[in-house]
Amino acid sequence: MSTDELSSFFTNAWGKTWSRRSGTIFKTDICKENTSLMEALDDETPGNRYGAVYLEIQDQFHYICYEGISAVGKALKMAEEVHEVLVIQSEFPLLRESIECKKNRLKRYPQRQRMVVTGQPGIGKTTFLLYLLIHRLEHKLPTAVQFNNDAIIIFNETGFHIHGTDDQLDLENTVSEMLEECWALAANVTQPFLLFRVHAQCLIQAAPPNAYRWRKWLTQQMGSYMVMDLPQVMEIAAIV
Repeated sequence: MSTDELSSFFTNAWGKTWSRRSGTIFKTDICKENTSLMEALDDETPGNRYGAVYLEIQDQFHYICYEGISAVGKALKMAEEVHEVLVIQSEFPLLRESIECKKNRLKRYPQRQRMVVTGQPGIGKTTFLLYLLIHRLEHKLPTAVQFNNDAIIIFNETGFHIHGTDDQLDLENTVSEMLEECWALAANVTQPFLLFRVHAQCLIQAAPPNAYRWRKWLTQQMGSYMVMDLPQVMEIAAIV
């Protein structure tokens, strides 16, 4: 794992406004002019209204996207390909605020928040974690991540800290105090790192809908899960 890449990411993210741009996509960019509905026809019965899906489309859609995200994916050694830009789907801020509100309600109780964000493949669950990571680092909020089975990375006011996942007992004294202040984000793993589950202030795993991969640990931790909605048609168009 390249420390130079992580150093560059941390320097550009911690307490800074991440590079972003805005844009607008119009309905006429993705369907015929003066068409009020977009029709996705069944391959076998073109033009058959019983084999077609009709979707209402806005006239225009404004979006904001983070730039330079492919380099972030490389720095974090993410298992899946990461695009150069990250379109902030309308659900991302709402989901983040929902988690923050729930976390604030639990402050008076000893239990820590444990959560799985799930939904259909390809709708942006891991992308949401990247958005959440950048948002938190912009606001100088300690955050730990695990995007593969080999290592965890902790970001806090002192910098970034990389630790292998092989010997969790040796890491107990090293990272437990740091994790007490962290939100921990995990993806591309069957279950999050043990010390995330034990010590993190808040733990969020992005996971596929097949619950057998995450039900056991989430039940043991008395956690909850949230199902992401499908992105809007215009959001999909902006992403592609």
